[in-house]
Amino acid sequence: MAARPQSKGNPNTYSGRLGTVVRTRREALAISVEAFKDALEALDVTVTDHTVYHWEKGLRPIPLNAVPAIAKVLKLAIRDLLPAK
Repeated sequence: MAARPQSKGNPNTYSGRLGTVVRTRREALAISVEAFKDALEALDVTVTDHTVYHWEKGLRPIPLNAVPAIAKVLKLAIRDLLPAK
């Protein structure tokens, strides 16, 4: 059976651009998805690996209440996490 092509999400949507920022920064800090999920859970943001992958691909919007915790884990100011319109 052929592998399904990986969806890259939609870089033309705000969710897609935000997800790209999250993935790029997470990878730059060498944080695995599992470690990222665990760090968010330590900050009372409950997610699954699947949810993180969907955020990063822009397939699911990141809830506003999760943004401060994501910024903290990625060691970014919130304004640096959020892409321009």
